[in-house]
Amino acid sequence: MQRRLTAFIALWGIVLSAMLPWWSVYADETEPFSTDPSGSMLPPPGYADLRQPLTVMLELGDSTVASPAGIVTLQSTPVDSAGVRHLLEAANIPILFQTHTAYNGIAVIATPDQLHLLRAIPGVVNIHIVVPKARSSTRAVSFIGAPQFWSATGQLTGNGVRIGIIDSGIDYTHATFGGPGTPDAFRSNDPTIIETGTFPTEKIIAGYDFVGDAYDASGQFGSPIPNPDPDPLDCADDGADAVRRISGGHGTHVAGIAAGYGVDAAGRTYRGLYSGSVSYANFLVAPGVAPGASLVALKVFGCRGTTTFLTRAIDYAIDPNGDGNTNDRLVDVLNISLGSPFGGESDPDAVAINRAVDAGVVVVVAAGDMGSTFYAINSPSSASKAIAVGASVDAGRDPSLSPDSLDMLTSRGPQRSRLLKPDLVAPGVALRSAAVGSGIGALALSGTSVAAPQVAGAAALLRQLRPSWSPAQIKVALMNAAVPTRDAAGNLYPPSLAGAGRLDVSRLFAWDVLAFNAEDPAAVGLSFGTPWISRSRSFQKTLRITNVGHFTRTFRLAQVIAADEPGVQVEVPPGPYQLGAGQTLDLPVNVSVQPEALDFSPDATTPLLQAGVPPTFARYYMAEHSGVIEVCSTLGARIRAAHAGDFGQVTVYVGDQLLEESIRPARVGRYVPFRPGRQQVRVLPPGSPPTTPPIVTAEFDVVDGRDYTIVVYGSRSRPQLALVDEIPDPSLPRDQIMIHVFNGDPLRDGSAVDVYLDNVLLAANLPVGTASAFSVTTPGTHKVRFFRAGSSPNTSLSAASKKFVAGSGEVILVVGGGNTSWSLRGFTGRGRLINEQTTRVPFQIVPKSAAESSAATTEQIVPDAVTSFTITLRNSGARNQLTSPRGAQTPLVSAYELAPEGRSPEIAGLTPALRPADIRYVGVTSSYPARGWEGNNTVIFFGMAGYAAWATPNEVQYRVYISTTGSGGSGPPDDIPEFMLVNTSIGAILPIPGTGDATRPDDTFRSVLYRIQPDGTLQLLRIADWNFVPPPTVSPFLDSAPFETSVLALVTTAGFLGLSPDAPVFSYYVETYARDAGRFTERVDRVPSSGAITYDLRSAAVAPLNTSPATGVVRSRLPTPFFFGIDGAQIVGTVNQDVLAVRRMQDVLLLHHHNAVSRQTEVVTLQSNRSKLLAPPALPALPSPTPPPPTAEGHRVYLPIITAP
Repeated sequence: MQRRLTAFIALWGIVLSAMLPWWSVYADETEPFSTDPSGSMLPPPGYADLRQPLTVMLELGDSTVASPAGIVTLQSTPVDSAGVRHLLEAANIPILFQTHTAYNGIAVIATPDQLHLLRAIPGVVNIHIVVPKARSSTRAVSFIGAPQFWSATGQLTGNGVRIGIIDSGIDYTHATFGGPGTPDAFRSNDPTIIETGTFPTEKIIAGYDFVGDAYDASGQFGSPIPNPDPDPLDCADDGADAVRRISGGHGTHVAGIAAGYGVDAAGRTYRGLYSGSVSYANFLVAPGVAPGASLVALKVFGCRGTTTFLTRAIDYAIDPNGDGNTNDRLVDVLNISLGSPFGGESDPDAVAINRAVDAGVVVVVAAGDMGSTFYAINSPSSASKAIAVGASVDAGRDPSLSPDSLDMLTSRGPQRSRLLKPDLVAPGVALRSAAVGSGIGALALSGTSVAAPQVAGAAALLRQLRPSWSPAQIKVALMNAAVPTRDAAGNLYPPSLAGAGRLDVSRLFAWDVLAFNAEDPAAVGLSFGTPWISRSRSFQKTLRITNVGHFTRTFRLAQVIAADEPGVQVEVPPGPYQLGAGQTLDLPVNVSVQPEALDFSPDATTPLLQAGVPPTFARYYMAEHSGVIEVCSTLGARIRAAHAGDFGQVTVYVGDQLLEESIRPARVGRYVPFRPGRQQVRVLPPGSPPTTPPIVTAEFDVVDGRDYTIVVYGSRSRPQLALVDEIPDPSLPRDQIMIHVFNGDPLRDGSAVDVYLDNVLLAANLPVGTASAFSVTTPGTHKVRFFRAGSSPNTSLSAASKKFVAGSGEVILVVGGGNTSWSLRGFTGRGRLINEQTTRVPFQIVPKSAAESSAATTEQIVPDAVTSFTITLRNSGARNQLTSPRGAQTPLVSAYELAPEGRSPEIAGLTPALRPADIRYVGVTSSYPARGWEGNNTVIFFGMAGYAAWATPNEVQYRVYISTTGSGGSGPPDDIPEFMLVNTSIGAILPIPGTGDATRPDDTFRSVLYRIQPDGTLQLLRIADWNFVPPPTVSPFLDSAPFETSVLALVTTAGFLGLSPDAPVFSYYVETYARDAGRFTERVDRVPSSGAITYDLRSAAVAPLNTSPATGVVRSRLPTPFFFGIDGAQIVGTVNQDVLAVRRMQDVLLLHHHNAVSRQTEVVTLQSNRSKLLAPPALPALPSPTPPPPTAEGHRVYLPIITAP
């Protein structure tokens, strides 16, 4: 049977070679190795910063808890922090700050070689390296609907709500904050003290500078040691950080967007009216989203550089006196427009944010500006309870763009704990706000920095409107009310880029249905994770819908797909459902995945190239299935009454339900919900019981989801009723008003009328008792006049007239009635399109078809005299095809010789974020034994595995340090490595033009070989694709699985290392670094723990290698150790019987790249069949090594040991 199966596979190889020539030589494949001809590429992140001081948070253990009321209090007696501080002082380790409530810990400055001392301090539970946070990259509030909210709520502008701005400080001398408004006022202000009468102010009620102007966490632009002072005045430094970032002035700009008063055209502080009827286009500085809110300035930046004081500022904001009780907190909303990319949950800053939310604070954080790179979402916006905000582009900036497209640099999620982020987006390109030090001036900035404070301002408006709502409810409402976003081609953005959609404040004043994840309410969205799936599988989460209004809601459920992956089915129960006031309903959302049907399709908004300007490098991607669940609800129907008749007050009933107890002439009542269907309307004398004979009655058909006005008109002797539909089609543009008019017989003779709006004919020959069609006009002051049909408005007197002010988003009904008093004939009714409400909840799953590949046997004996070995594979999983579109169903397995020193035990006590850097195995193989010396075509592969999966390679580095020196090598005998082979991305090492050395890591994952110069600097030599497999955007569309995996392969060649047939020996060791370990500056693991592993190209016991394009991956002329891991396939390679006999056995490391993470590594042992040990052929005489020189700065290997035969 095995022989027949082998023959079958071989036959398939012949067929594939004939049918699919790209398996052997890809038609569009570039050279397998590339170079850096410009010489501009940099070392991998962290390499040059090994001596950089780190901010380290010593975790002292949880000692706080949130009460049901949201007040955080001390739960137990905290550890003896005084003893910890004493030991730190004795070791001369500088203490930066200590926090208690937001995070129970002490922050210090330490070097990497002091970390082991910190871990050993009694009372320290754990240590966390605090990643320095930079200011996030950085037209008017009308685009998000704030003026409509102000108008609809009767001037609710955030009064009484306190917004904390954790940033670079605030220029409280600027006129938009009520300051003097002159540059001299700023220049004369000493930023280290508070001069009498300058601070606090009516607008900025509190604040503190935690670090001083000369601070910079990195030490590059200032001192990492803070020098705090009480004055939170912003800086006006001229320096700039990286692209789209500024130094001083960042906090001022952000604060102005959130809650500035505004500066009018005359340069004066604007104090209102804040309304949709006012145009702010000519203002020097437009009002903020919540101009009535107060501000708290929490300064954590110096004039330039980064900060590690975010946790300190959060702790102060929620517990200013440090007594462990948060009922004295300074803020209701926090805006944090700063961060560092590729965030997770373990960052102390993210932990502190979740604690702040537990204490009752809404926390809004910029999502970051790393572009469409998976998992790039900033920390601390990665905190599950934070509101992470991306950046959109509004049509007012560029009419050629879709109104709700995204900024190209807004960061993509999910976050590294696989939670769906961002939560929503807001306009973030070229927003003008207060310019620091200018007095009355403005500055235009872009990025998620300026998007976040719009959401913070919106949260403040909601806090004033709904003071009893929790931070979670406010987050839910902001996300639920978001509107869809599309790219220029009309494609919906997936939630990993846009969250629930773009912020829309205009409808929040009447929002009364909340929908969210029942199992994780603070997350809101439904995250189904990033599972490997080998068989059909179903997932379920519960969508909770709560009616927080006063009326029964009828609703239906639907799904809108933004990113569609075949093989995934989302099922929601459509309804309809009725939900009474205050009631909650839980509904299942089921996701079923057929893994064999997945085709690894990128969504339409994912760019296929990244890195460079313009982007020029093929990228890797994830295929997500995502969109939003829409809860479409109505109040049934709503009806109001309007009195246009020539008689006194009346009572109005609809059916048996009272609509108006006593409505006077020229008045419009409030909307009341009614059941759809045929309804009888009865008009009675005022105060009459319902059994009283009506003055007039009529029946009307009332349709679900629509608003109506019942107009009573005519005379006492001949009263009439009319039903006016108040829902326009199409729906109202967000920045306009809609108007229609009703002829209630203002001529008092039953005549038709012509109606003019601002001297322009609006409706001609309109009969009595009818309403005109809707017309669109601009917000502001308008005048409507009614004339006898056919009359000239220039020579005739109007029968009725009404002047009014309307704000954007309003629907206006102007009635010309027949009252005896001319002044009462014209009147208005106002409405808004709020009867139908679409509540949006994002969902996402990123499924991957999984193999269940394994060796048929993990031990086998190699027969005598054979020069090759085979390992047969078994695969019962879904991913089990030789070919498939985009490689979605093609499993890959790679194989390596595993030396005893290549095994490594698991490190106890590592945080989850660092476990992917905990090395499990390191193996090596080469093409030399099978193909002989081919110079630069003699490939050398290193296969490596960790104990846990990384979400993205951007969070971990596996560095292979290679020495070709010493006995048998090609260089002078010493123990200093000359080469480093490392995984990184092109974006991480390619400087962004015009930014110095600023980079933007992305999904262009590569294997990069550097030469280590004598002074420790690096020279880039060669670049190869991740796993030596081209990105799936390049033929042959193989998915080499860089995401959500624990295994990888790095490649170089003997020629690049300077090896030769006469000098075939090298030694190597592997070190791992992690983004969460000081941004790749602290080593996590090393294999071997000391010394190095020696590899001789001539004397490998086994050398797994695939040379057939029918059975695995081959790059042009170069073979690889990658095989197709289908059921019955074989791993093949050469055997050196003599070396195997000496070793008795040899382990082969298999990396199953498409198995589930728990099954991605396997070790197969090959045993020699010889009855006695045979000495291998004698190796050429090697010179005796000279003693190694003193250890150089940087890295070091140990002299390889060559065993004599």
